[in-house]
Amino acid sequence: MVSVYLCDRIRPEHYPGNRLTCHQIWHDIWKNGEERLPPRVGGDIQMRALGMKRRGSRVQDAGSGEAPKHEDEAKQAEQEDEEAEQEVEEAEQEAEQEEEAEQEDEEAEKEDEEAEQQQEEAEQQQEESEQGMKKKWMRQQSRRGE
Repeated sequence: MVSVYLCDRIRPEHYPGNRLTCHQIWHDIWKNGEERLPPRVGGDIQMRALGMKRRGSRVQDAGSGEAPKHEDEAKQAEQEDEEAEQEVEEAEQEAEQEEEAEQEDEEAEKEDEEAEQQQEEAEQQQEESEQGMKKKWMRQQSRRGE
């Protein structure tokens, strides 16, 4: 890894948009009582001036300060995509659960109908057997009366 020092990046030929000297940056930090560089200095410079890991692209040119914004936008878009995928998956799961619940309800209704039919059939058989018994009894009574 190439070490880049604050004074190397502050030179006008390396960073055309910033005309601050190393002393001006140090003075601003000292007078503000801050550990981080003031916001007007590019974020890429701040990170390396503090000895932190570089977030931007590995290209060592003036445009490298724009890379973190693109990375942040890409990460945000990725998170939004993941959230959308999760929402779709949750919706699919809910739909599946609803379908399963509907199927269970239909099965329960069919079972209830079958039970009712069986009960009606049993009642009919009982009535028929009772009528058959009454007929037999009536025949027996009529035979006795003869």
